[in-house]
Amino acid sequence: MDFRNVTRLFADPDWDGPIEIADGFDPDHETTSSSDGPGNDPPSDPPSTKKYVVPAKDCEVHICGTWVSIYDSEGRLLTQESMIDYTRVNVLGKYASLNNFIHRWTAEEKKEAIRGLLMEQGIDLDLMKAEEGMSDVDDFDFICHVAFDQKPLTRRERAENVKKRDFLSRYGGVAREVLEALLEKYKNVGIYEIEKTALLQLDPFRRFGSPMRIAGYFGGKEGYLKAVRELEKELYKVG
Repeated sequence: MDFRNVTRLFADPDWDGPIEIADGFDPDHETTSSSDGPGNDPPSDPPSTKKYVVPAKDCEVHICGTWVSIYDSEGRLLTQESMIDYTRVNVLGKYASLNNFIHRWTAEEKKEAIRGLLMEQGIDLDLMKAEEGMSDVDDFDFICHVAFDQKPLTRRERAENVKKRDFLSRYGGVAREVLEALLEKYKNVGIYEIEKTALLQLDPFRRFGSPMRIAGYFGGKEGYLKAVRELEKELYKVG
């Protein structure tokens, strides 16, 4: 809570002193501490988003402002900007135009690779979407909204558009039921999960049989993967 904007003093060396870098600090290596003491392995599945804990009953906390401070190797402040502006600059630095980004996103076999590139720059899309009240929006739409000022669609809206274009009519029987189930999963968990074949071992796909049997409804594993890629193209089709 910064009613008087005193956090600006963190960037003032006369008040806070110069930046100190610990001996042996490696900015490319992230460590995880454990309260159980040294020698223990870090958790295999750390939380994907930060949690804010306020020990007060019936107290609501809202994040009204965040920013990123970038320093050079000598500790000099180069720039200070909002997280949204920082994300916009980084996306535009990698993808010069909206068409370029759409092409790269569509061509990427695993869309999670793009999220990984942004995470390397300190951009946590899940956290940002939660702070902006846009958790039901696809990462694709959120990036287009932040960097290219495009109106975002929710995952549900994208899934419904696929149904309206009658894409599913290309398939019949169990194969169509599997794709319908994938669309429902997409509404809830997003694109990254439906790209994983391990998803077929979970409900509601187990009722269709083993992953190998499910692939058989598409003519084999390659046929199933091709159908998933076609489904992704339909999800992100423009217009």
